Amino acid sequence: MHGSLPLLALAGLLLAAGAASAHATYYTTDDKYQIVLGNIGEPVYTDMKTGLDLIIRTNTTTPQPVSGLEKSLNATLVGPGGETLNLPLQGQHGKPGYYTFTKGYVLTQPGLYSLRLVGSINGTAVDGTYQNKHEIEPLAEIGFPAKGVSAAELAAKVQALEQKVAALEAGHDEHEDTARNTVPGFEALFGLAAVGAAGLLAFRRRN
Repeated sequence: MHGSLPLLALAGLLLAAGAASAHATYYTTDDKYQIVLGNIGEPVYTDMKTGLDLIIRTNTTTPQPVSGLEKSLNATLVGPGGETLNLPLQGQHGKPGYYTFTKGYVLTQPGLYSLRLVGSINGTAVDGTYQNKHEIEPLAEIGFPAKGVSAAELAAKVQALEQKVAALEAGHDEHEDTARNTVPGFEALFGLAAVGAAGLLAFRRRN
């Protein structure tokens, strides 16, 4: 039993390294600290519950976690279209130097997300916007079996069909108008037909 403990510890380190590799790493302006950010449970797709995964550690040969920054840092998640989500930070249980929001979130739009971080790390000023390493991709790209058409997609298809029908109707009306105007002597023929009908009616009345 004891022999398996080192293997479990090694597996934990490998998993942590794999998660960190999916994160983006930045440095403070004085190069004293590393700012590592991403989402919990990488890789993450749209419509999956996740959360902020922020790591602060010293920028040394053997990086050391920096704890106790919940009150000195203000973090704002920035969406692909500029939308913002600002929540208080808290330390991740049992993981020194790891921080997250007090609530998780679900990313609903694909694209590249960023973190606006303002405050200080043990006296070092922090004021910047840091992009995630990877874009968030739609969950549908890994879904199996394929989902049916959503209500929004169905509404879009109906609207497109309605527009096509309206265009066809407009083209039909225009075609009729064009035909009337392009037939040689159309109005003259119509006038002659009317005169002829009136003459025939008068002839029958006389007889």
